[in-house]
Amino acid sequence: MPLRLILMRHAKSDWSNPSHTDHDRELNRRGRNAAGKMANWLAAMDYKPNRMLCSSAMRTQQTANLMNHAWARPVDVDIEENLYLASSGQILETIAAWASDTNAATTPTLLVLGHNPGISEAASRLSGEFCQMPTAAVIVLDCDVKSWADPLKRELIDFVDEMVPKRLSTDDS
Repeated sequence: MPLRLILMRHAKSDWSNPSHTDHDRELNRRGRNAAGKMANWLAAMDYKPNRMLCSSAMRTQQTANLMNHAWARPVDVDIEENLYLASSGQILETIAAWASDTNAATTPTLLVLGHNPGISEAASRLSGEFCQMPTAAVIVLDCDVKSWADPLKRELIDFVDEMVPKRLSTDDS
């Protein structure tokens, strides 16, 4: 059975407080709603991850926490400093480093929660298709590998953009 990799960009962030650094920006109301909706969609599609690797930024951590809140059984979240504003290469290196440091064999489905432009570049690189990842976008790839430390040979399974949370509910305030 292949390993499943889900790449996701954090939900919509709040730019209203100029005193917040980029790293400390929180989600806005739309982002908080979208995180839960995307979690429900992942579960409904049977894509729920076993573990998440999450950037250290506030908006990614809030996205992960809200997704976990939406699931009956939360998943473990590893906060990875290297994912904050990471390039596509850094994202892949972080996955490989995580795999060598943990018991990754018990993680058949891994969600990596990050930022643009790196998350879009990683999605495009891995899928072989151009994937612009707006906020809360998700790409699902099945990887024909035995270990997360192996080079990721992959097949695109699903790609959804920020319109999914809007289509899942008319309440987009």
